[in-house]
Amino acid sequence: MQTLYLTRATVDHIEGMVNLEKEVWGEEGASADQLRSRIKKFPEGNPIILLGDEVIACGCFQYCDDLSQKEDITWFSVTGDGNMSHQEDGACIYGINLTAGNKLAKIFPGSLILEYAVAVLYTEAKEKFFLGSRIPGLAKALSKKENSGMSVNDYIQSNKDPELRFYLSQGFEICMVMADYFPDPKSLNYGVLIELSNRHTRNRVLDFRIKDRIKLSDDLEIKVDI
Repeated sequence: MQTLYLTRATVDHIEGMVNLEKEVWGEEGASADQLRSRIKKFPEGNPIILLGDEVIACGCFQYCDDLSQKEDITWFSVTGDGNMSHQEDGACIYGINLTAGNKLAKIFPGSLILEYAVAVLYTEAKEKFFLGSRIPGLAKALSKKENSGMSVNDYIQSNKDPELRFYLSQGFEICMVMADYFPDPKSLNYGVLIELSNRHTRNRVLDFRIKDRIKLSDDLEIKVDI
């Protein structure tokens, strides 16, 4: 029986988190200084998944104001250049990053981190959970001759982008399209601000504070210590 551990990141996990960030995102991955700053500012907002001593998924979120009416949003402006701009009295949650490697990819450990953030949204009575989704299929789609004349909005509405489609399948809704959101050639630097309202979470929230073991399969379970 393999056991995954969902827990809060500490400074002792930073080396493993940096390795995972580089594996998944390359030079755009979070640095040790950024991770250290996030953990210091809001420890509860830095969940990780461990397989033994190895970090196989990590995420980060902060409390913030409602972003749905703001203009010119970029990942850097919302996150304090990646160091976290946590507002303790913020009415909403913003997901800074979600990083998952290839280990146990079939169960997508990152989804467990997402569910933890949704649980916080509900239990802490925050209004909305915001994410900035990449749309990594955009550049390839717009380069095809048969898609001549397709706009960014057309592509988004086609529901063909795998990353955005995943988040929409989790109950998120499109809020706005953001140009120059984050350096990502596959997305042509575009992002899509998506939101999940608290009122949509009650039936899906897993109470991590009560249920500390979740059986995923006959040979895999998750131990919650967060």
